[in-house]
This record gives sequence, structure tokens and C-alpha cells, in this order.
Amino acid sequence: MKDEEIPLTLDDGPERSFEKAMLEIDGDSSNKINKNKVDLENMEDPLQNDSFEATNPSAPKKARPNSLALVPWSGENAKDYFCFRNGLISSAIEECKTELLTEDGGEIIGCWLLTEISFWDSEKERLIILTDKHLYTIKYDFIALKQLDQRKTPLDMIDTIIVGELSYPATSLIPSRNINGVRLMWGEGRPVSFLKKWNPFEKDIPFTTFTSHPLMWHKDEETKERRIFSVDDFVLELKKLFEDKIQTLQCSLQHRPILLENYIGVGALIHNKNSLGFFKVRGKFSF
Repeated sequence: MKDEEIPLTLDDGPERSFEKAMLEIDGDSSNKINKNKVDLENMEDPLQNDSFEATNPSAPKKARPNSLALVPWSGENAKDYFCFRNGLISSAIEECKTELLTEDGGEIIGCWLLTEISFWDSEKERLIILTDKHLYTIKYDFIALKQLDQRKTPLDMIDTIIVGELSYPATSLIPSRNINGVRLMWGEGRPVSFLKKWNPFEKDIPFTTFTSHPLMWHKDEETKERRIFSVDDFVLELKKLFEDKIQTLQCSLQHRPILLENYIGVGALIHNKNSLGFFKVRGKFSF
């Protein structure tokens, strides 16, 4: 049975083109809390796909349409990624925990190495630390072994979570990715201003988008290690966290395609094709 249709919180989003759940709280009445609380456990799980099965060997296998790409792995050598070296990710995570997490930072829920997709469709390697209060997004140099930049997003600031396949506008020249992602939004659906939208150096964008790290699809990677590269695993933990926090957080969980507004994007194509957002061995040069 489908959930009851309710208005969206986004000003520019379609009203009835996706399935969604609304987590709400009204401090005036405990009865309203029970009325507005959505039973997410009974909601159809959007993560039942091949990449999710890779992290759950016991999950039932599903037939995949022939029109979809099998995996986005290009066949390049996994050892070219510096993070592939034994113990490097775990040591980087421990270093970031020590430097960033304070006593009031909250309890750690999980850590991942994912791909962040910028507003301009550039893929970037990022360490993710999720606590019950904040989301930390960290740029870590796996060559020099040091933290370069970080962003801390309070969870109570997030008002919308979109889970779905990464997609481009119908008129875009960019080929389809055929992979899932997640977008976390804040700012109550207010549109990005013209100046911010066309400034490639702008950092104050009211959302962030993640997908799995390329090593997620490396065929020789052990399943138990693969979870750290999986956006599906990140979404599962995020969903559990918001279920537990339903009485203190207000958030709309939506299942629909995630639009990447890249129409021609030659710069992003070159950047992504050469994995310039990842720390890799590149002949005589490494960056």
C-alpha cells in the first residue's frame, strides 16, 4: 500500500512524481507526533539493487535490465588509488577523528570513503564521518597523509534527503551514469542564487551529493572491505539515524532521480574522466 500523498518541501520539485516519506514533529502535542510519524520500516527500500547486493551477499539476486551498465569500473589498476594501500583509510579516519571530533560532537555512527559530486558535476574523493549530531565531509591527502579541508554539517539543519539514480536533464550531452546516489539538502528548498550558480569557486551551496567510491566495484576487493566505499551502506545508516531521531529532527525523505544540472560540462567531463578529484599515481606525477 502506498504512503499517503503529501506536499513537498521543495519549491521547485514535482509534487507527485516520486515516492516519499515525511518525518515530522509537532512539539505541541504527543498525539500529533504519533500521527505524523511515518513507519519507514514498512516503506519500500530503494537500495535493493546490485550495488547493495555487493555489500550483502545473502540478499536475493535480482535480474538487471540489459540496457544498464554493469558497473562504472573502467578497468584501471586499483593500486593506482593511494587509498587502496593497506591500512591507509583506517589510519586517516583515526587521524580525522582525533583532530575534528570534540566531546559535544556526538556518538560516531559510521565512516566511509565516498565520491562527492559538486554542484558543477565534478567528482571528488571524500572521507565521511557520521555522528548522531553532525556529518563531517573531509578532503584528505592520501599521498602527504594529511587533512586538507573539512566541512561540518549539523544534522538538525538537513531538511530533505533524496535517494535515487543520478540523472541529467533530457537535453544534456552527458552520458547516463546508471548508478545510485544520495543528496542531503538544507535551506528549506530555496533556489540557488544566480551568482552562486555560476561561480565555480562558490562553497555555500545548500546541498551535497554522494555516490559510491570507484573502488566499490573493484572485483578483487573483499566484500567486508567494500562497505566503506558504498553509498548504499551510508544511506542505510543515515536512515536508521533519522528514524531514531524522529522526535527531534524534521526531514523529508524522497525517492526519486537526483538531477545533476550539467548540460555540456566539458570541464567536468575532463575532470571526471581523468579522476582528477582522486589521489592517484599518474606516471611520474601523483596527485
